[in-house]
Amino acid sequence: MEAYKVLVVDDEPQVAHALRRLLRREGFDVQLAFNGEEALERLKTFSPDIVLTDFRMPGMTGSELLQRIKRSHPLALRLIISGYADFKSVVASVNEGEICRFISKPWDDAELVTYLSGLLRHRETMAQLYAPFRSAPQGVSAEVSPTDAALVLKVQVADPSFPAE
Repeated sequence: MEAYKVLVVDDEPQVAHALRRLLRREGFDVQLAFNGEEALERLKTFSPDIVLTDFRMPGMTGSELLQRIKRSHPLALRLIISGYADFKSVVASVNEGEICRFISKPWDDAELVTYLSGLLRHRETMAQLYAPFRSAPQGVSAEVSPTDAALVLKVQVADPSFPAE
């Protein structure tokens, strides 16, 4: 079986390297980026199963990065790991489906690996739910997001024949 792919994005190199060491020990294929723009560049050649990003970074916040990743890589599991975050922004990102979860720094290695492994167990189901919408006609979009208790499939149809409310 091919290793799951993780993109770690953090402007603090020591944090990024610590996460890479931990995740590689657990069998993950890990790529690093040190800011949002570098992460977007990595996505041109690396298609991650998980994106784990810091919240506060120069140039682009983790939330802004994950919004863009959600559009380009809809099945990538998106998590923020941060020692500091604007709580309202994080809650809004969770509620809007940009991120799956917020993880506090410092993290517990075992808890982090267990959580990521649990999310990945549901990724195949997410892919199956999303598959019919990959070739959906113009105006139809879908997203699948894990929550604490369920997988949520949202389908949006932009059709001018629907009555406006």
